[in-house]
Amino acid sequence: MYITTCGGLPDSIIARGVENTSGFSGDCWTGGDHPDQTIDLTGLPVTWNFIDAESEDNHVVLYWGTSMELNNSHFLIRRSRDEITWQTIGRVEGTNIRQGFSGYRYFDMQPSPGLNYFRIIQVDQDGRNTESAVLAVTFEGDAFSFIGRISPNPAGETASVSLFSAGNDEFEMQVLDISGKVLFSERMMAQKGMNDLSIPTNLLENGLFFVRFTNNDLNLVAKFISRK
Repeated sequence: MYITTCGGLPDSIIARGVENTSGFSGDCWTGGDHPDQTIDLTGLPVTWNFIDAESEDNHVVLYWGTSMELNNSHFLIRRSRDEITWQTIGRVEGTNIRQGFSGYRYFDMQPSPGLNYFRIIQVDQDGRNTESAVLAVTFEGDAFSFIGRISPNPAGETASVSLFSAGNDEFEMQVLDISGKVLFSERMMAQKGMNDLSIPTNLLENGLFFVRFTNNDLNLVAKFISRK
């Protein structure tokens, strides 16, 4: 089969065992034979072929492909820092090729330093939609420290918090109640990058609490719920 679609792929992408190493011009696939391409006609509006993301020097690039599109309108690209609050950052029009491979890519030029979560929403022409899997990408960039996801939240007997540190820094980790009373405090050394740390939720009753990381330069706070 012969395919024409815009969106682009890296020089070599393996999709369902088929390696596509030629046929691209800029952001567009200009054609080529794929005798082994698997076409899935299950009745879904879009058959996802693959989805991937890579961190570059100053941006993150997302790649995805479909092997069938039926009444597809467009894709929305969404980004999150915690997998809870999502922001729509872009839109890519669909090719709506019913039987054939379509390749796409999107450049996020403003990712947050540290861990970024991405999800692609496929939107039908009638407004219905399906969601891709969630991709996690660490972007170095001009780093600063921040608190990422608390999981699970609400927390049970155990919970963890992700702390992104701009460097190898010492912090004091505290757990506070809503009155500001410190219930737990511990000195810790954070490594540059993402640190996954345990929150001693076994010491807490049910309610709203805060986890705080402080040192001479920073005061980072995030809230969570304890529910047992």
